Amino acid sequence: MLRMMFVLMIFIISNLLSQSSIRIIQPEKENPASFAVIIDRETFDKTENEVLAYRDAVESDGLSTYILINDWTSPDQIKSEIVDLYHKAKNFEGIVLIGDIPIPMIRNAQHMTSAFKLDEARYPWFRSSVASDRFYDDFDLQFDYLGRDSVHTLCYYYSLKPESPQRIEKDIYSGRIMPPFRDESKYGMIKTFLKKVVKVKNSDNELNNMFVFTGQFRIT
Repeated sequence: MLRMMFVLMIFIISNLLSQSSIRIIQPEKENPASFAVIIDRETFDKTENEVLAYRDAVESDGLSTYILINDWTSPDQIKSEIVDLYHKAKNFEGIVLIGDIPIPMIRNAQHMTSAFKLDEARYPWFRSSVASDRFYDDFDLQFDYLGRDSVHTLCYYYSLKPESPQRIEKDIYSGRIMPPFRDESKYGMIKTFLKKVVKVKNSDNELNNMFVFTGQFRIT
């Protein structure tokens, strides 16, 4: 019990220390709604021009954009910043997570997935937990922190509380830009992707919304 309390104290102190070093770049334009880019410090240092160009493109699209930069230490730390922006920023509607951003690995929540079903008692946590950014964008869900993966260090384990809502009702939308490789090539991939996004946002497209149905139906 004492050991668990000690670990929890270290976790809280670490979060407090890292929160003090968060860098927030304020929006350049005042728009009717707002958005945030959440990125780790090293990724931002190596992709700064592309991230700022992406920010400019998003703001030209009508969303005032905040950029939050830090050496993030836990999903809880990030969620705290998101909720704070949600209450303070003007019509805050979404986020994008770029680079090495902690990944919530959720246990006891497979009933809320569409296809993932794996025995949590039989298989290791990394395989049987659900990687989900609903941790960040659904503020009503409640979790117990279980610990950090010692091998996959971006992964943090949580258990969905029984008293938590047992359905997904997102408060904001979210996206993640994270290359599949962990070496230095990931920064080049992020740069390339952001350049493509900026190019698309700055182009004059007549078709912005499309609905496609690829199923089969029969008239009898």
